[in-house]
Amino acid sequence: MKFLHCIKKIILAYVFALAGVYFSVRFILDLADLRYRQWVVITFVLLFSFGIISGIFQLLLIIRFRWLKFTSTAIATCIVIAMLPYGILFFALAFGRQHVVYKEGHKLLAHVAGSLQNTWVYYYDYKGPFVHGKRPRLYEDYGSGSFDPFSNRDRGNREVKRYHWYDD
Repeated sequence: MKFLHCIKKIILAYVFALAGVYFSVRFILDLADLRYRQWVVITFVLLFSFGIISGIFQLLLIIRFRWLKFTSTAIATCIVIAMLPYGILFFALAFGRQHVVYKEGHKLLAHVAGSLQNTWVYYYDYKGPFVHGKRPRLYEDYGSGSFDPFSNRDRGNREVKRYHWYDD
């Protein structure tokens, strides 16, 4: 009973419980040929990151020796500050944009991907605000240029170089 009372105060326990729920649901979605939408993944990564950082600081503040507590907290703070630009850069570059669109009577989720030279759009079955189909239904290649074909300033200005409908 004392263990359960103590674990309620530890942030890392909640973080690992959140991770367990996330990956369990992800496994079930994988069996049903579904995936989380991108905003769900980003939300989980942010919650997990902030939870781990705050949980580590919570554990560091439990240390009894004052000099060790101060030193370890200062080192952890420096590490977090040093890693912050890399985390921001990761979020800026790792995820493409997603749009809900209609193509030939199908409601699809368009995932805009690409590099600095090319732009590709992969379309998946739209299943709801939290999940989408796992297999791509349509692929479009816009050729050179990094842009979002669904944004207002780029809409209609670019033509599709190549496309492919996938069979079920």
